[in-house]
Formats: sequence, C-alpha cells, structure tokens
Amino acid sequence: MTSQFPYLHLVPKGFEENLLWRRQLLEQAELRPEIIPAIKHACRVDPLFYINSFVWTFDPRDEDHSKLPFITYKYQDEGYAEIFKALGSYDMLAEKSRDMGASWMFITAIEHEWHFKSWKSYLLVSRTANYVDQSGNPKSLFWKIDFVLKNLPLWLLPEKFDWGKHRRMMHLDNPETGSVIDGESTTGHVAQGDRRTAIVLDEFALVEEGYSVLSATRDVTKSRLFNSTPNGAGGAYHEVVKKENIKKLRMHWSKHPVKAAGLYTKHQTGFEIIDKVFWAKVEDPQREMERYDLIIAKARVPIPFGKLRSPWYADECSRALHQTEIAQELDIDYGGTDYQFFSPDKIETHVTKHAYPAHLVGELDYDLETIEPLQFEKRAKGRFQLWLYLDAVGEPPRDRLYTVGADVAAGTGASNSCLSIYDCKTGEKVGEYANPSIRPEEFARVSVAICRWLGRTCLIWEDAGPGQQFGAAVLDTGFRDVFLRRVEKKLSKRRTQTPGYPASKPAKKSALSAYRMALEAEQFINHSEPALMECLQFIHLPNGSVEHSGSLRTIDPTGVGHNHGDRTIADSLAWVAFTDRSLVKIAKAKRGELRPGKTDPRSFAGRRKLFEDSIPEKW
Repeated sequence: MTSQFPYLHLVPKGFEENLLWRRQLLEQAELRPEIIPAIKHACRVDPLFYINSFVWTFDPRDEDHSKLPFITYKYQDEGYAEIFKALGSYDMLAEKSRDMGASWMFITAIEHEWHFKSWKSYLLVSRTANYVDQSGNPKSLFWKIDFVLKNLPLWLLPEKFDWGKHRRMMHLDNPETGSVIDGESTTGHVAQGDRRTAIVLDEFALVEEGYSVLSATRDVTKSRLFNSTPNGAGGAYHEVVKKENIKKLRMHWSKHPVKAAGLYTKHQTGFEIIDKVFWAKVEDPQREMERYDLIIAKARVPIPFGKLRSPWYADECSRALHQTEIAQELDIDYGGTDYQFFSPDKIETHVTKHAYPAHLVGELDYDLETIEPLQFEKRAKGRFQLWLYLDAVGEPPRDRLYTVGADVAAGTGASNSCLSIYDCKTGEKVGEYANPSIRPEEFARVSVAICRWLGRTCLIWEDAGPGQQFGAAVLDTGFRDVFLRRVEKKLSKRRTQTPGYPASKPAKKSALSAYRMALEAEQFINHSEPALMECLQFIHLPNGSVEHSGSLRTIDPTGVGHNHGDRTIADSLAWVAFTDRSLVKIAKAKRGELRPGKTDPRSFAGRRKLFEDSIPEKW
C-alpha cells in the first residue's frame, strides 16, 4: 500500500497533531508560493495525502466540532486502496455497518479523480433526487462534494473554477481536467445510453427498482460501486451480494477503533479477550463481559459463540427498538434484517440436534406411460434424498402412512419445485425432492410415481398459480390419494371434493404457524438442513401476512409470491395433511393420557392401534 500512497507517512493521524500539520502546511504555502506545485503533485499522486491534509468532513452530532478534519482510520486506508483499484476497472460492493464513513469515502475518491485526473466521467446515483443533490441537505451526495471543495484553500481548486458556471444542479464540471460528475435518482432508466468511467450506487439495498437499475447500468460502465447496509435477504442488492465473482469491501463495525474498544467474544470454553489493552484496565473482566452479554441478550440480539461484541455494541443493542435494527445497522446480517417468522434460535437448535446428510441420494425411475415406479437408483447428484433405508428389494417401509407436501414452481429456475415426505409413524421427514427446472405437469407425474412407490400416502399441494396445472396433471394420472380441503368457515368443517390446499394468505399463515409449532415441539423432526435454513427467510409483513423475503424482491415474475421458500412450504403442507386427521389423538397418546377401558399406547398393541387409528377411512 506504500507504493499506492507514497506520501501518506508524512501526515500525522492524531487529532491535535493533524490540525497543527494542516495549519503549518497552509502557512508555508502562503509564505512560499513556490512550494504549491509540489503540494499539488503530492495530492495528485497520493489521494490519502490529499484527504488527510486538506479534506474536511461534517458531523452534526459533535456540537463543538461539527466540521472535522478527515483523518482516515487504518480500515479506511485499506478500503481506499480497493476503491481506487476498482474505479474504471470493475464492479465493487461495499457491505457495511452504519456510520463507518463509507459514503464519504466513495465521494472523496470520486472527487479526487475528478479533481486531478483528465477526462473522467462519473455518475452518482441514489434512491431519490434529494439524496443526490439538494442544497442544505448533508445527506445528499453533491452536498458532500460541495463541502469538500468549499473548505479547500483557493489555490488548490481547479484553475478557472467558477461556482456559478461549473457547478449546476446534478452536475459538476472541472475546467482544468475536463472531468465531470453528474447525478441521477434511481429510476428504471438511469444512465441508459450513457458512458461513464464509474457509477456510485448509494444505499442500493433500499432502491425499489434495483433490478431495472442493474440492467440499465450494466453496459454503461465497467465499474459500478455498490454502497449499502443490508435490507433483507432478497432484492437486487442481495443478488449482487451473492455473486461470487464481485470484489467485496466489508466494513464491519469491529474495524472501527472507537466502536471496537473492549472487543471480545465467547467460545464454548469461555470468554476470549481481543482488545487486551482495554481489558487490562478493568478490575474484573469476566464479570464485566458477562454484564455486557446480558445487556445484549435482553435486547433479544443473537450472540452465538464466536460473535464479536464490545461495550459500545452492547450500548447500541440496548438503545435499539428491535433486534432487526442491530442486524441491519451493525451486524451486516441479511437474514436478520427482516422480522423473521421462525425463531433463529429454535431453528439453530433443531439443526444441531436433528439435521444430517441423507442416507440415500438419487432418482426414482418410473414408466413414462403408466407412471408406475420402477426402482430407486443411487446418483451422487440426484434430486431425491431419503432419510430412510430400503428393504432387500429396494422398497421403503410399507407398514406406515406418509403425507407428501408439494410446493410447485413454474420450472424457470427461479425456485424449486419440491416434495417433502413425512412419516406419520415416526414423526420424521424422511424424503425430499427438489428441482428448479421441472415444469408443473412433469412434476405432477414425478410426484405420483413417488407416492405410488411409497405405498400409502396423502399428496397435498397449494392450489394456486402453477399448483393448478400440477393438480390437474395429478388427477389426469388417475391418482386419487390426495388431500381434499375442508369448508373452514362452517362449524362442521366438512370435507369437500376439491383437491389441494387453499391459496389464501390466511391459510398460508395458518399452515406455517402450525409447522413452526411442530418444529419447536419436535413433533416434526426435520433432518434436512437446507429446508430448516429456508425457514429463516420467512418474514412478517405489515399487513399481517407471512412471506418469503426473496418472493417480494425478484427480477423473475414467475418467482413472485408463493414460489419461494419451497422446502418450507412443502414441509408445512405435509404437516397440514397429517394434522388434518389425527394430531390431537396422537398428541394425547404421547402424553400417556388414558381413558378408562382404553389400551395403553405405550404397549405394542397400543402403538399398533394408535397407528391404525391415524389412517383415514378411505385408506
């Protein structure tokens, strides 16, 4: 980094020392104008020399020093090195905790290029026009550039620079270098037909038309700089985050020396002190760290083993209204930034206790005309996983009933079509099929073949969108062991002749709520870790409904709404089919609640009768 910033070592970083350096530099330039070209040269070749010597920043929270010298921290020096490499060359993503100075870093990097490099063209983009350029608004990007320029010595401004001529709304021109900076808000047509050295996309996670912006800017420049805190596990920004080939600049709060004072963590063996200097001054570090952990825990912020925390972090947790604020503003936690429907702690516990790799992975071959199953074939990359063992002739256990939940996607690759197989005898999920590229009609045939192979089954699906095509194709095969919905608004709740689960939002929430309770009570034992982790993507919406976060923000219209969280939906439907018949009876038996004259369910005869009673009359 020394070669990239050759003069930075000359600039003192202490607050008082830096102020003295700046004053002396200005005094020398006034007394000896002949050294100004040398200072300009140092500023040109070393952006951090320029920033730490001449750039000022603004913080209204500090009543005594709202105007502050921009003195970069070590993590910012490292971040600038990456930013200047990316400018004009490749896309880069800055995922950050709040208040890490990222916006000022991007703006001052762009200003330096505009100031000292010839014929560069930059575009600043934010979600509204006021956040791009508004007089008197420190949040706006151009206000920050104006602040930098207005606090420079006059001899350091570009030659012949005229505020009235070269600074207009959404535009800044450099008469000396020919470089320009323009601004736009994030409409779906931003920068279309344009050509730019680089584009800064500020707080991109909050942009509603994110996918359109990505498409519109892709061919405009090789260098898009995405700057944002998380805003849920979905949307265009999260898609950029998931790209493996994008350069990432991660600015976590623990890199900030003020916020990281007293940094520590905890493992199974106890607390680990990271900031040894801080804790050496504390009389009882163990007790103090326990106290800070208690503050964090009271705020309902997860603190698993290995998570970094500090006294500052504990204080921020205590001030937050909800743990999602901490996930979004500080932890760079995409899943935690939404109001999650499933408890992360409960899911983590279930994964630890019950999740493990499938016993068998492969595909089920079947006759394409009769849809009769032929045999299960093991394949390393198969889409059918089983947490059970087959008998000598390659068949699953036949002394039980299975409910099979199906979540149906359009087959475009946006999400999986998925089956979940629940063993009513053991209370376990014993099978899972997932395929993102299968059409609803073909998925129906695969599902029927699997049900026939299992023996006694009840197939249930959500009757909406692709589910309607799926249901029609299932019935066309002649298969009739399907879930028939009930009339929910009648006291009798009589069963209708309509197959499939209703697709209303209340019905979906009811199914997910029942499944959540079953997981927490371990009445539904789920061995599939991917299925359990998908639960964490379901969020509460302000209208009271529950949705998968990815279904709310997607570029693929076939992936909107119910076509996400496929494994979780399939699991919940399998549980619905089971509870529709015998949950209360089985739950009482498990608690050992006997009625006079009844068989003890803990005996062999009792267990057999319990299982037989759980089977509907039509089976």
